[in-house]
This record gives sequence, C-alpha cells and structure tokens, in this order.
Amino acid sequence: MVAGMSCSVWPGKTVTPIDVVKIPMAAPLKQAFDENVDRIRRERLPKELASALKQQLRIAIKR
Repeated sequence: MVAGMSCSVWPGKTVTPIDVVKIPMAAPLKQAFDENVDRIRRERLPKELASALKQQLRIAIKR
C-alpha cells in the first residue's frame, strides 16, 4: 500500500496519488456519430421534408 502524501489544501489530511489513464475515445465517438447521422438522415429527413412541404402548401393555398 502506498503511504499518503500530506495535502496543502487541507492541512492534516492525507492524499493518496491516483494513476491517470488515457482512454482513446475520439475514433469510437466519431464512428458512432457518423453512423447515427446517416441513420437519422435516412429515417427522419424524408418525414421532415414532407411535413415542411405540406406546411408550405397550406400557406400558399391560404393566400
């Protein structure tokens, strides 16, 4: 067991050092983002465009 070091912020308290580990997250996050963007474009974009077109037609017909 590692002995604690004295803490300058809280006198009388001991702090045990921790190891910091870097986990490579950029590539998995980008891949998941790209997959979801493509999926959302395929699934939601046609519905959104149809809804927007209907709304524009309603506005044009009311004039």
